[in-house]
Amino acid sequence: DRLNSTIVPARFYGLDDQVVEATKVLKGLKDVKKAGKALHSAIATGRDVLLNSTGILSDNNEEEATAILAATIPWAQNSGLTHGMPIAKALLGQLRRVEKAKEHMALAIAKANASLTAKAGETDAINDLLSSIREEQRLNLTAGIVGAKRDIKRLRATQLAREDLSDMVEKARVRLNARSVRKQDVSDLNASIAEASRWGLRREVEMATSQLDRLDALLEAQADLEGAMASASPHRDVPHAAKINQTQAEANTSEFDRTALQVVDLPEVPGSHDDGDRDFEEHIQRLNRSIAKAKSMGLVDPDMLVQLGQLQELQVVWNTMQAAVTAGEVAVNSKSGLSE
Repeated sequence: DRLNSTIVPARFYGLDDQVVEATKVLKGLKDVKKAGKALHSAIATGRDVLLNSTGILSDNNEEEATAILAATIPWAQNSGLTHGMPIAKALLGQLRRVEKAKEHMALAIAKANASLTAKAGETDAINDLLSSIREEQRLNLTAGIVGAKRDIKRLRATQLAREDLSDMVEKARVRLNARSVRKQDVSDLNASIAEASRWGLRREVEMATSQLDRLDALLEAQADLEGAMASASPHRDVPHAAKINQTQAEANTSEFDRTALQVVDLPEVPGSHDDGDRDFEEHIQRLNRSIAKAKSMGLVDPDMLVQLGQLQELQVVWNTMQAAVTAGEVAVNSKSGLSE
């Protein structure tokens, strides 16, 4: 103000050179004053953002404050200001670190949500969230941390449910292969399926449910078998020794019939089934040969005997029908015996 008040009198007294120099100095002082005010305002804005936006996940405030400081600091430097410059530069660095930390947190939360939806990639999502939480805590931020911790719990629960279900399915597979199932096996797998369903693991639950059905079926079959075995084991009294007349016993005992045949299920005889060529004799001969061979080995398959009887009946029916057709053709050609 003092310099400005001297310019008018100096011009009145014709001190033109001094007026020009004073005007330049006055302009420089005004620029410095403006730069100082701008720097002071930018520092105040930055401090306010760092103080009041720690719990806000959006980094818009940090971006705006960073942009203001980034433009003001060079202006102040060019104006020759030194006071407040270290504070402004430190504040700018802090704002940039906070902005980066919030961006990382927002990205980690988005990745966690995608993992929870896809039911995959839980490990990477958990690691990103933990890293973002540590980064924010170093900067005294709270933005998104509560939600991040909640997502970590959900991701770990989903991961644990999948791993537990996988273990139960593998145990079920081992039990099924061993043909030995306990009620506890079914109960454990059922509980694991319920937990996996709670966390939306639909595909894993479908596969596990299929194994559960097999376990249930095998357990029921085991119970039926054990019941049948128990009912087929009646109590027997211990026999008492008795004096036996050996001569009379030998006279009353018939000789064991060693010519009896053992009933078995033999493999199907190739070419024994009717193939539509009406050559029944061919099939009958093959069956007869197989039956005779089995008999020589002391074996008999009732199904073969039934099949042989059916083929023989078919041959009789076929032969009768052919005879009737032949007689009909002769009658038609000779025009005789048509009444019959």
